[in-house]
Amino acid sequence: LVEFGRMRRGEPARDTFTRAATPGLLVQLEHLAGCGDAAVTARFGELALRAREALAAELPYAGDTAVVTGAGPGSIAEAITAQLLAGGARVVVTTSNLKPARVARFKRLYREHAARGAELHVLPFDQGNREDVEALVAWLYEVRFEARGPKRVKIKDPWTPTLCFPFAAAPAEGDPTDI
Repeated sequence: LVEFGRMRRGEPARDTFTRAATPGLLVQLEHLAGCGDAAVTARFGELALRAREALAAELPYAGDTAVVTGAGPGSIAEAITAQLLAGGARVVVTTSNLKPARVARFKRLYREHAARGAELHVLPFDQGNREDVEALVAWLYEVRFEARGPKRVKIKDPWTPTLCFPFAAAPAEGDPTDI
């Protein structure tokens, strides 16, 4: 579900630009700041400064892999996911269903909050199902390859979670000793 570079209607270009800043973009902007008339040079100089600031911004969760379970619409888990994305984390979020409306909500969450380097992976998951738990663990630790022409290219290394936020709704019926 990872998407880069899309600007939502009404989103300030500054926010999209700041999240999309890369070292390569900074080099290009600094080069362009030395070309053209004074107005063009000033504008590219301002953009280069903003790119430099964005690249220097500390991302508290960069390099972390977080697993967030039970992320339904409007939940605490969803809010935590937004903060982790803003901090540059790779977030593996689980949800009970992947209907189109839910997928669209996660895409929007990513577009609105993801910082440089952040990733979002959304998986269907039932915490009460042992097979789902085993499948989630297997997916986290598997190495994935993709065929690209005659080459086999690694697209995913094993990920060891460094942060875990388990959320779930407890059943509202039954005997408390069953928990």
